[in-house]
Amino acid sequence: MTLYYEDITLNQPDRLGPFALTEEGIIEFAAIWDPLPLHTANDYAGKTSYGKVIASGFHLLAICQKLFIEQYPMAVEIGLGLDEVRFISPGLPGDLLTLEIKAISMRESRSNPAVGIVTHSSRLLTQDDRTVLTYKGTGMIEKRERFTG
Repeated sequence: MTLYYEDITLNQPDRLGPFALTEEGIIEFAAIWDPLPLHTANDYAGKTSYGKVIASGFHLLAICQKLFIEQYPMAVEIGLGLDEVRFISPGLPGDLLTLEIKAISMRESRSNPAVGIVTHSSRLLTQDDRTVLTYKGTGMIEKRERFTG
């Protein structure tokens, strides 16, 4: 079921996931998009305080986007931006990640009556509720009438 602007409830948390973070996935993503040795080279990463490769912050944000798109079927017209992105703790191989998301503000669009503007607060959590990252995302969300009536 697609969620339209009218369906959104403020401060109602949802949990999306899980997503299994693997060493292979961390290295593959980083090799293309963020090739720091901390993300791509076990010999280097093993000498750091983490003791192993850790996920790139860009990888963690991409996981959040994947969970949001696949499991929170909102009628997004367009994303407007991310704010207050904070990498709290590392994403490690073996972590089972869950995205906790809740709408924290919403308003009618002043320029386009067919959409509303919604801001969500998000936290990416591990299997033991360790916070990995937090951010706020804002987007234009379609109103139902455009598609149903």
